[in-house]
Amino acid sequence: MNQLSGIHSPRVQSPRTWPPQVRIAIVVAACLIVEAIVAKNVMHVKVDILALLAPLWVFAVSQTWSTRDKTSELATMILAIGATAGVLVFYAL
Repeated sequence: MNQLSGIHSPRVQSPRTWPPQVRIAIVVAACLIVEAIVAKNVMHVKVDILALLAPLWVFAVSQTWSTRDKTSELATMILAIGATAGVLVFYAL
């Protein structure tokens, strides 16, 4: 009937998801912001710029390997969070 009357039913589209690189970049950006705020306002220490950018180094290295599957994407996110925690623990000592 729809073909004869010219009425088209609305198509159901799947929700769009961001590529893995964008999701990793969002986590890395959050890590950088948290690291800067905690180091300056909570711990009152001056962090070396190379150490401060540790999550960004993880992101740069992650661009060289494939992040097509969820496991490698999750591993990269956990590694960025771990690098942030590691820098903060190192400067807390």
